[in-house]
Amino acid sequence: MPGQIPETVKKERSSILRQIASKSALAFADGQLGRELEVIFEKSRNGRITGWSDNYLGVISPKGSFPTGKIVKVRATRENLAILCGEIME
Repeated sequence: MPGQIPETVKKERSSILRQIASKSALAFADGQLGRELEVIFEKSRNGRITGWSDNYLGVISPKGSFPTGKIVKVRATRENLAILCGEIME
């Protein structure tokens, strides 16, 4: 079809949007620090249990045992919010 945007422009715009989305997700997660989240833990990975908060943040269990399939309250920290646990790559 005529009038299409060049592939290089599409890729550049896509990259910009992914960067904006990542920064937005990090800012949202950072805003949850210190809050009590309701979390349902689903599966064990690398010796830790992972699950999802009621506002769709990935959560890694603190030390200890947590039941899977049940909602538990967890205080959000940099160590247990999955998006804030890893090293930020830019």
